[in-house]
Amino acid sequence: MRFLAGPVLAVALVLCGCQQKQEAPKSIFSGLGKKDLTVGKGPEAAEGDTVWLTYTGTLAKDGVQFDTNDPKKDAANQNPLVFSIGPESGMVEGITMGVVGMKVGGTRKVEVPFPMGYGANASGKVPAYSDLVFNVELLYVVKKGDEKTVDVEDIKVGTGREIQQYDRVTVHYVGKLVNGRSFDDTYQRKQTVSFVIGKGEAITGFEQGILGMKVGGKRRVTIPPAAGWGAGGNKNLPGNQVTVFEVDLVDTKPSGA
Repeated sequence: MRFLAGPVLAVALVLCGCQQKQEAPKSIFSGLGKKDLTVGKGPEAAEGDTVWLTYTGTLAKDGVQFDTNDPKKDAANQNPLVFSIGPESGMVEGITMGVVGMKVGGTRKVEVPFPMGYGANASGKVPAYSDLVFNVELLYVVKKGDEKTVDVEDIKVGTGREIQQYDRVTVHYVGKLVNGRSFDDTYQRKQTVSFVIGKGEAITGFEQGILGMKVGGKRRVTIPPAAGWGAGGNKNLPGNQVTVFEVDLVDTKPSGA
């Protein structure tokens, strides 16, 4: 049920080309069903936006789970599902359109009639002509046109020197995906990270996100892929993922000092 997208394992919510001949039954759903279980408070997903999801898919007829990327349910598939909402998403229509109107932080039950799922195709654990149910949590949305926008939130404002361009900064941080999975932790390594601002020694989004911090401060920096590691990711990070850093500014000083 999964395909390889770059270096990242993702769910196979894509259409299979293998036809299985049998008489088409009638769907138990009259159309695409969307029921909000929890209404989120963040940005709303619309066509053209890029979204990151946690989901669990079950067969409507018997409730049997056929796929999930919920870290609590599948240790082998713990990365958020990412796609752009629209006909070019590569996903089955039901899951693509099922998240339209959701707000970040919300959960939704999406009922997908088989014509909006895999149709007459069988795919992995999904038989042909299967109606599907997805329980979805919307983790993050990048609005169309905001692909390089970095979100920052001060958790604690520092009282020391403020970062200046070309300063050498020393930081501690914890890096996570938007589903909470940690991929890097300087505290765990017991080693700070030091680099010069404006020299390309750190990813663009990280530099942008910590500018304006003062020593002693703590900030949450959320970086979309276009301002981070992009489609390639890195050795610890899958591609096309939003990264969230909680950064403690330990020191900043002129790079020549």
